[in-house]
Amino acid sequence: MLEKHVRRPLILAVAVAAAVLGVLGWQARDADEPQSAAAPATAAAPPAASAVAAQQATGSAPLLLTSEPPAPAAGLAAATPGASQGAFRVDAHGRLVQDQLLRLRIEELLALHEGADRTARLDAELAGLPAPAAARARELLARMDDYQAAQRAAFPPDEAPLVPEEGLAQLTTLQALRTSHFGAEAGRQLYAEDDAVARRLLELMRDETTASLSMEQKAMRAQARFDVERGAVRR
Repeated sequence: MLEKHVRRPLILAVAVAAAVLGVLGWQARDADEPQSAAAPATAAAPPAASAVAAQQATGSAPLLLTSEPPAPAAGLAAATPGASQGAFRVDAHGRLVQDQLLRLRIEELLALHEGADRTARLDAELAGLPAPAAARARELLARMDDYQAAQRAAFPPDEAPLVPEEGLAQLTTLQALRTSHFGAEAGRQLYAEDDAVARRLLELMRDETTASLSMEQKAMRAQARFDVERGAVRR
């Protein structure tokens, strides 16, 4: 039975205490701190919370979830009429759109399906796409499987950063790891949105001036400050 779960594409935002801390493993390393600090954030977004908890066990999740629907990757046109309107879709030139939505669906297939079942589901979703786009989708799924294994080996869940500076360094290392598996441009397109949010949250945690706070408490404060920043930009 697979023990990995999945995050859905258009999910609610979750606090960095549930996402960044969970993925980087601070909750595992900071066992003496009360875990209730993250409870309000996870309770506010149940669809995402279960996914983050699952990714804690595998270490395969990107660092943070966002509340916005993923935009088309830079430089790619919107899907053409008749193309798949799911995660696997093509641009005006028939090329596979490589973005967060695609990545999340690939992660979902890897997490919930295996063997012939996974192959059948993937084939069904790729039906109707141009052959080169379908081939690229299959290639990305294989590369994602390899990447997740490499990520778990490089960053075991029980060997997490103790301070935000280490988290920022880990994010940089993960980006380099993605480049080696997907290529620089594809790695950026698949993870750019999550990485940008995660980096800002980690920076806010790093800049927290109250030294006595636990990592979870810093995370909660960082999330609150980030929400204020995001609200100010939208107005």
